Amino acid sequence: MSHETIRKALLVEGEFYYFNDELKLSGYYGYDEQWERVNGNWVYYLVLFDLVNNVPVASMLTEILNENVIENFIYMSIPFKDRVAIVTDLKPEYDKIMSKLGFIHQHCTFHLEKNIKSNMKKKINKNMTNYHFELKNTHPKYSDDNLDEIIKKKKEEVKKRNMEIYC
Repeated sequence: MSHETIRKALLVEGEFYYFNDELKLSGYYGYDEQWERVNGNWVYYLVLFDLVNNVPVASMLTEILNENVIENFIYMSIPFKDRVAIVTDLKPEYDKIMSKLGFIHQHCTFHLEKNIKSNMKKKINKNMTNYHFELKNTHPKYSDDNLDEIIKKKKEEVKKRNMEIYC
């Protein structure tokens, strides 16, 4: 949803909620949110997607975003009898919300992989910094270029080994 679409919906409607009442719900959903600054204020776009039927279930614009808003949006959009599983990104508050609403909760694979890679990169860089200091202390005659080359090779080895384990 574009910045302009959000702005116009707020101007015309003052709010926005859509529910696909023609859909036979599958029980398997994805939830996501986007945000956009409109007239200096944040506006949040919440969306529920039926993963089996490959169509939106409900969407909503709101100027307030907290756990209660998310929970109420999902609660009013999906009847209890149609709640099996839901996929979200990695926001910690989603676990509590989805459990309270009776869903089996799964994290999005894309976000999970992104998080793992980010954490691995930080850990590798920290280890390489420590390794650099260790080399500098144990081999004081090495030039900075030599150390950089050794670190570069070691970093590639670690990355390759981690990717083999990860994949």
